[in-house]
Amino acid sequence: TLEGHAALDYLYSRGIDLSFIEKFELGWAPKIPRLFLDAMREQGIAPQILEEAGLVSKGREFFSDRITVPIRDAVGAVICFSARKFKPDTFGGKYINTPETPLFKKSRVLFGLSYSRKKIAKERKALIVEGQFDALRLIDAGFDWTVAGQGTAFGEEHVKELLQLGVREAFLALDGDTAGQEAAVKIGHLFQKEGVEVKVVPLPPGADPDLMLREKGPEEWQKGLEQSVDYLTFLVSHLSRTLSLESPAKKTELVQTIAKQIRTWDHPLMVH
Repeated sequence: TLEGHAALDYLYSRGIDLSFIEKFELGWAPKIPRLFLDAMREQGIAPQILEEAGLVSKGREFFSDRITVPIRDAVGAVICFSARKFKPDTFGGKYINTPETPLFKKSRVLFGLSYSRKKIAKERKALIVEGQFDALRLIDAGFDWTVAGQGTAFGEEHVKELLQLGVREAFLALDGDTAGQEAAVKIGHLFQKEGVEVKVVPLPPGADPDLMLREKGPEEWQKGLEQSVDYLTFLVSHLSRTLSLESPAKKTELVQTIAKQIRTWDHPLMVH
């Protein structure tokens, strides 16, 4: 259909080809009403099951006019979907997720983990990004130790999931904007207080990992990882920009803010 071609054109414009689409099973939710419901009926799937899975809401398809991305559990079973709009006039936010179900708890699901679990456990390190396409692009490029949070801020439950895999080092590659920097401060703190060493990957303003890989390629991305700064250096630099350091009092405030944060890292190695 023309609609399907529009979705494909959008993905092609982002440098996503058919092999990538097939590898990660990206899909498309058409705007045509009842198409999905009719297809499910032909498959013998009861409307009640679709409602419980969050794919149908009050008799209507939950996703419409969006590119769909399957969200998998740690062993690769699809537990829900996320869907991205590719046209500005599509109703709703840029991404919407299937509502929470007994299978899907946003605060615990790490996007990309089924592809990255083996290497994360083996190398005891994880690369944390914000977006789903960032994660998939990195995994596809061989950085298959990447995960993203899921439709919510990366939180303590996500950190616990990675701690259970034995992670000792976390690389944060968040968007190169103010929100991304603020997120790096918060997420880095969550890892540091559990004794996990945090490195922050420098990204130019307005850039994200997806864009960096497309424009510069995997070798340059690897160099970026090697140029990562430790969390404390990043924190001092970030707070120095947000606090004016013109007076001794302001400098003292900066030192006290950082010292207070370090004291909450109750892991002995981190505090010393």
